Amino acid sequence: MPTLIGWAGSSDGINLQAMFLFAVLFLWQFPHFLAIALMYREDYERAGYHMLPQFDLDSRFTRGEIVAFTIALIVTTLLPGIAHAAPAYLIAMLLAGGFLLYHSLSLAGSASKVLASRLLHASVIYLPVVLVIMGLGKR
Repeated sequence: MPTLIGWAGSSDGINLQAMFLFAVLFLWQFPHFLAIALMYREDYERAGYHMLPQFDLDSRFTRGEIVAFTIALIVTTLLPGIAHAAPAYLIAMLLAGGFLLYHSLSLAGSASKVLASRLLHASVIYLPVVLVIMGLGKR
């Protein structure tokens, strides 16, 4: 919501660009946060916090969620380029999305804390890259 509030406060209101930016930030947080939750699951549980579903003891459900949100995020970042037929934008977003998807799929195949850490770091790299691409592709 802060993204939309800031956009509305600095412009004439909320438009489609603001909604895309909000959607990117909203969807990005899931792979990022869930990677952290997988890395520190035992620590959170010792502290009394349940960050992941109790039924997901082997983390398959959570890892599936990560892949699903990553795919939704990639599709969302591609939509503005498809609407404006911008091949450079689409190629750049596909490369960035492929980078994040690679790490998401790697984690989906194994419940490794190392792979969760790699996804976390990949998400931290991915977001500013995507925001730069969006800024450069703005029409």
